[in-house]
Amino acid sequence: MIRKAKIDDISALLEIYNENILNGTASFEESALTFDEGKEWFTDHQGEYPLIVFEKGNELLGFASLSPYGRQRETAYCCGEISIYVSTMAQGQGVGSRLMDAIIEEGKQSSKIRQLISVITDGNQGSIHLHEKKGFSYGGRLENVAEKQEKMLSVVFYQRECT
Repeated sequence: MIRKAKIDDISALLEIYNENILNGTASFEESALTFDEGKEWFTDHQGEYPLIVFEKGNELLGFASLSPYGRQRETAYCCGEISIYVSTMAQGQGVGSRLMDAIIEEGKQSSKIRQLISVITDGNQGSIHLHEKKGFSYGGRLENVAEKQEKMLSVVFYQRECT
């Protein structure tokens, strides 16, 4: 079942996200988020930029969010940046695809968002394939923008209209 995240989900959300911070390269953060940081992040994803979860049998298996794309100050950007994270035990089971469909629908409900943007660590072929399958097009590449796990990482951008 896909639903809006609740404050009671914060610990499970952090478990999934922090696993990637510590062992993956989809996030360039290097330190696990604390509960208070997770609570602030949760609060930032109410309203126009939602946070949704995939739950099966009362277990949270993944989440997706829309975030403002652009600078932190008030901007005229009309883009929402998509983030999708799936627990390691649920990868390859269609959770990411279902979350993608649901977060695209959330974007369509927004009065502000016209374009959906994804910034993907180069080499994440599963995510690239999912985006292409869902109608996103390649928008560009930035070389060697981060160093994590003792290797340089590049990113690719994908986008699609939110219609």
